[in-house]
Amino acid sequence: ADIEWFIEQKVDVLVVSPNESEACTPVIEKAYQQGIHVILVDRKIATESYTAYVGANNYQIGKEAGHYAIGILKGKGNIAEVRGTKGSTSDAERHKGSTSDAERHKGFVDALKNAPEVRIVAETWGNFLKADAKVQMQQLFQQHPNIDLVFAMNDPMAAGTHEAAMQFNGKIPFII
Repeated sequence: ADIEWFIEQKVDVLVVSPNESEACTPVIEKAYQQGIHVILVDRKIATESYTAYVGANNYQIGKEAGHYAIGILKGKGNIAEVRGTKGSTSDAERHKGSTSDAERHKGFVDALKNAPEVRIVAETWGNFLKADAKVQMQQLFQQHPNIDLVFAMNDPMAAGTHEAAMQFNGKIPFII
């Protein structure tokens, strides 16, 4: 509704940090198609209809995390991945998730291609929330007790993973 109001006011530039990329995409695209310059901050949307993006290179973040994981595991080990949210975004048709989540996941997976004995053996969705990640990881640790490393897409989910591991058996995998 706020963005619709700005469109009606015929603003020249719209700066948006989409909290939920899927929900914001249609109205941001509408603004862009009406000639309003749209600058996205921190998160992208499910279209290329914007003027500029200011934010992290999430693919590279994931790739660096993958290389780091290979080093920590000395080239051999089992990984669990705690991803953010499922949804439809520009990269999500292939990777299912928010744009930052999907790009980080792709970079991480691409880095692991160079280490065939490092495997992602489990994946769960923590909705970028500590409590959700904790619940999901409690279940995952029961199904996969030999997790050596967990790649969580944000700090709250990493904290939830740590709490779940402490409650499961006290064995804390390395958490990125």
